[in-house]
Amino acid sequence: MTKVCSTPAALSLLRIDTVLARTGFKSKSSLYAAMSRGEFPKPLKLTSRSVAWPSSVIDKFIDERIAAAKEA
Repeated sequence: MTKVCSTPAALSLLRIDTVLARTGFKSKSSLYAAMSRGEFPKPLKLTSRSVAWPSSVIDKFIDERIAAAKEA
């Protein structure tokens, strides 16, 4: 019997360097400051020392920023 995964193939976990590159934040500190202000989604904790963001969450953040820029 074959087990079917319900997770879309395009969904992945992005580490901080990839998130910085995709979102345009200049540094880790600016990203974490935005998270503390509630302006950026918090990551998932993978282990005691590593975190990552689901790609869908980052895609949604980018889409919202583009939409907000178009409204302005």
